[in-house]
Amino acid sequence: MAKRQRYQFSIISYNQNSMRNESINVGVLFYSEQEHSAKFKIIPDSSFKIRGLAINNYQKDLFQTTMKYLKFSLSNLNSDFSVQLLDSTIEHELPEQVRFSKPKPIVTTNEKMLFNQIVTEYVGDEYFKKTDEATILTPKEQMINLLEKNKLLGNKIRKNVKIRPAKSVEMKFNIDFVYGEQESLNLIDSSPIKESALDDWYLKMVMFSSRYNKDSSIILLNDSTNAMSTNKKSIPNDFRFTN
Repeated sequence: MAKRQRYQFSIISYNQNSMRNESINVGVLFYSEQEHSAKFKIIPDSSFKIRGLAINNYQKDLFQTTMKYLKFSLSNLNSDFSVQLLDSTIEHELPEQVRFSKPKPIVTTNEKMLFNQIVTEYVGDEYFKKTDEATILTPKEQMINLLEKNKLLGNKIRKNVKIRPAKSVEMKFNIDFVYGEQESLNLIDSSPIKESALDDWYLKMVMFSSRYNKDSSIILLNDSTNAMSTNKKSIPNDFRFTN
């Protein structure tokens, strides 16, 4: 019969904003008291789990950089470092966004199975899939990659252009992509991922569609992984074009 051994584990979390105190679990540190060794598992730096906290490119870049640095630091663990880390005495040497929970003791005869169970329960297996990098891209980001690949961005198609829906309207709206074709000005805009941004986007598109000439076009981008809910798929039917 296998002998039970003592371990400690700590949940690693990422806190995007200390004032809001919003965080997600990004990994697990697992320490063997008998062997004085530690192992860890961290979600990929491209994981879509950060989507709810990182709302702009700067925050996404910060998360990715932090995860890379965290993995580098934990990859160089030694026995002293492991003990100090679990005792929360050297957390100041890591990025301020990284937090370690108070170590919990646990006993098991199957280290591998226990470690995997902890990762599943506290972090989630779905966040370790290789498809995470593609999933985190928004429809706009996917479009940028496609246009750059075909060498269209900056030459024939411009991005992030502020234009008025009509000359009589003072306010300007940001359009994801704009391109000219003969005498027409064509727009490409992506539907928002967040429900909170849907109302403003809806107002913008209604204003453009109601004042836009049919000789021009408005193309709406959407992504099946971030598709609008069923009750909002009819929204484009509200858009009207002038003759």
